[in-house]
Amino acid sequence: MPNYYFLSSKIINNIHLVFRFSFRRLPCIIFFTTLLLLPLTSNSQSKSDGPSYVKKGLSIPLSFGVGAPIQKSTIGGEDGISVSSGGGLLIGSGLFYNTSNNFKFGGTLRYHATEVKQVDQLGSSSFSRFVISPVVKVPLKLNTNSFLNIGGGYGFFLNGKMKLDAAGPSKVSGKANYEDESGLHFLTEYEESFETGYISIGIKYYNVKYKYRDGDYLIPTMNGSGLDFYINYSFRI
Repeated sequence: MPNYYFLSSKIINNIHLVFRFSFRRLPCIIFFTTLLLLPLTSNSQSKSDGPSYVKKGLSIPLSFGVGAPIQKSTIGGEDGISVSSGGGLLIGSGLFYNTSNNFKFGGTLRYHATEVKQVDQLGSSSFSRFVISPVVKVPLKLNTNSFLNIGGGYGFFLNGKMKLDAAGPSKVSGKANYEDESGLHFLTEYEESFETGYISIGIKYYNVKYKYRDGDYLIPTMNGSGLDFYINYSFRI
């Protein structure tokens, strides 16, 4: 049976290497992406590509994704155990209210789980948490049923738990709990509407730091900021 945690941690590490240079530049990336697409939004106002499926009302999204952390922490110096509280696999749902102009107000509840395989492949460290993300999304129309959404909000990062499972040469095991925290988040996503709902593919940046509460191992603070790549399918209700 394939080791899916190992495969996912490899994917996350590779994404981190590729995109870590861009975290500080993310607002610029969103800004220039928006500028490049503005001509499309203005030209599309006079176009009709069939019936519009944009509808006023409530919708429920189902979310899946993977993320990359901004940085990792180490227990025991440079040769110690690597841990990460950002990025990882995510799954969740939420509730949104869509206006007739496709503005969206609502939020999501997602479960995030990050695992870091140690360099020597002896054991692993993991960090799990629940994230509640209220958000407002502003649409830029590309055509009748296609939009570029720009959004943001203030999220709540709850029930953070770190676990060491036979990690490092000494095969260390233990657990630690972290305080509930909060922080800003920003996103940009492409959306396509259908008769029964809509699909969106996006990138989300979030900024948070976790403070140690209790447990076996003390890391006073961990940078839990990261960049998520996700896909939603939203059902209209």
